[in-house]
Amino acid sequence: MESKDPQPKQHNESKPKGFFLLKPLRSKFLKKSTKVKPILTNSSSRKIIQKALDKKKNKNNKTLRVIYITFTVLITVSITLITLMVISLAIVSSVYLKGLPKVTVPLLRNHSENTLIYSRNGTLIDTIYGNQNREYVKYNQISPYMIKAMISAEDVHFFSENLGIDPVGILRALYDDLFHSQAGIQGGSTITQQLVKLTALSDTQSLRRKVRGLFLTLEVSSQYSKKQILQAYLNDISFGGDVYGIQMAAETYFGIPAKDLNVAQSSLLAGIVQAPGVYSPLYGTHPELAFQRQHYVLNQMLVHQNIVQIPVSSIKTAENTKLTFNTTLNNLVAPWFIYYTRAYLDSMYGTKKVDEGGFRVYTTLSLKLQNIAQNAVTSGVNTLINQGYNTHNSSLVALNPKNGHVLAMVGSVNYNANTTYVKGAVNSTLSLVSPGSSLKPFVYITAFEKKLLTPNSIVYDTPLDIGGWQPTDWNGTYMGAITVATALLQSRNIPAIRTAELVSLQSVFQTFRSVGLSEFTNQSINHCGYTAVIGGCDITTLEEAQAYDTLANYGTFYKASPIDKIYNKYNKLVYNDTNPKGTKVFSKLYTEMVISIIKHYYTMAPVIDQGYQVAGKTGTSNNHIDNIFAGFSPNLTAVVWSGNDNYSFTSNNTWGETTAAPIWNNFMIQALKYYKKTNFDLSLWNYNYYSGTFL
Repeated sequence: MESKDPQPKQHNESKPKGFFLLKPLRSKFLKKSTKVKPILTNSSSRKIIQKALDKKKNKNNKTLRVIYITFTVLITVSITLITLMVISLAIVSSVYLKGLPKVTVPLLRNHSENTLIYSRNGTLIDTIYGNQNREYVKYNQISPYMIKAMISAEDVHFFSENLGIDPVGILRALYDDLFHSQAGIQGGSTITQQLVKLTALSDTQSLRRKVRGLFLTLEVSSQYSKKQILQAYLNDISFGGDVYGIQMAAETYFGIPAKDLNVAQSSLLAGIVQAPGVYSPLYGTHPELAFQRQHYVLNQMLVHQNIVQIPVSSIKTAENTKLTFNTTLNNLVAPWFIYYTRAYLDSMYGTKKVDEGGFRVYTTLSLKLQNIAQNAVTSGVNTLINQGYNTHNSSLVALNPKNGHVLAMVGSVNYNANTTYVKGAVNSTLSLVSPGSSLKPFVYITAFEKKLLTPNSIVYDTPLDIGGWQPTDWNGTYMGAITVATALLQSRNIPAIRTAELVSLQSVFQTFRSVGLSEFTNQSINHCGYTAVIGGCDITTLEEAQAYDTLANYGTFYKASPIDKIYNKYNKLVYNDTNPKGTKVFSKLYTEMVISIIKHYYTMAPVIDQGYQVAGKTGTSNNHIDNIFAGFSPNLTAVVWSGNDNYSFTSNNTWGETTAAPIWNNFMIQALKYYKKTNFDLSLWNYNYYSGTFL
């Protein structure tokens, strides 16, 4: 058999194997060239292709690895955060929510006990009620104007807050708590939150209380309708004094039921809720502010008219409505002192705790001195009116120089008076009045302390110009070169102003502040300037009594206080101010210098003639509106103001010496009978300015 010769291999003129895979590469690299490159061998093609594939695979693997790592981190972080949240909620539940009261119908109230207020000798003078002076009413028994006024004042978005909280307010409060802790725990309260605070929480200001309050607010919001919440709130809140709930407020203030309150009445009541101890026109320490709060509420009603839906015309009418209060006879002993004490207690413990905490408060009030003070004011004003003076009102406050205790406080001629000249419920001892020249002793003691003057130094009563201001005296004359003692006894204005220039006005203001005259801030220097030396800055007579108390005890300042001791409902002593620590602001020598001068003031002759040593100074405002006499013995300090509550002109011949001093003399003569006659200790500077010799 003839074997076939093997056929020679034919040269393949077709495209090499795998050429189609190189086409994209070829087109990519040769797209700008028309020159044909040699065809690659099969071996070379495979290597290039494999390299490209490996590179792509590595790139894909890297991307997958990044995605995997990222996903793993996110899962880990999420699990960690969820775990932390669970742990946090567990901590909150165990620490903050332990013992959280269950809110049921009716909303819980803590067991309350009345707070009793006693005079210094143990006589009961006032009872502060918890929920006794209260009459509950239903939502439909409350005027719709009152409801709209209240939400305008306290929580304008009340009906749209499904959870009963204000997230923005909470975040703001949380920020303040965390970063401005020196300002105290801040608030962000809605009406629902306020109701929870009133009914189910303690008064302690803390983060724990806020957290508990937040959880309870959510619970209340889920269990009760908005009408139920607002009904409970309006029945629970204080409106000042012993008035609780809207029904008693309407009856007490206006003699009508809550359903009949109009826009003007509703806006006033809604306005005072924020601080009834201050704003109440019947019981507050600053009743004149009630109308400022009322106008704030009315303005809120205008701004949010689309929410409250009360006609603008009705709101405008309310702004111009003059309210008349139901001023029935008030049988309280020392009502001005009592409400001053209540406000003082509220600032210490909070209104709710005072109203329901069962405290036994022993005040500093002397009933004997209070009666003497009231009689001196009442008889003194009657005498002034009979003498033809246009002076219809007066006030008197008396302190113990040894500790600053308030012994007597008469805020007006008659607590129940409500006339053009006398708003009896206004405590004029806490109202701002011009001190006139009665602060001059503190200008001179500033110079004594700086060793720039003594009572025998020469000062000049000559024309003076301070930036165009040319002060004068009441008689328009000048005495020329006189001693400090003469200048103070004669109450000359220009020497006192020159002394303030000598020591600097800043030093004088610092002295004023050191004796408790809080109105003399650094900011008020520009407002008052040198007029402050002669009465250009208003003060309260209570604070002026503190200042003169400092002279009476030879340079030690005590802040005025109406409270001696407080016991809680378990009869545990929780506050003791019997022997407070004073602040030494003047050396004894320089207070003796001042006393040695002003003990010769001629207006005190009736008291001096009774054998008592006293010292004091008059003060008259530039326009004869305010008249002051401030003075003291070693055992008793008293300051008297006379004038009118409408700031009307009293007459050209009214001065501190003609209207205030007679009332002061009458009080001191009667009051000092209960004290041992005591002379001033002037062992360091006992100088007789009439003989010109030391004694």
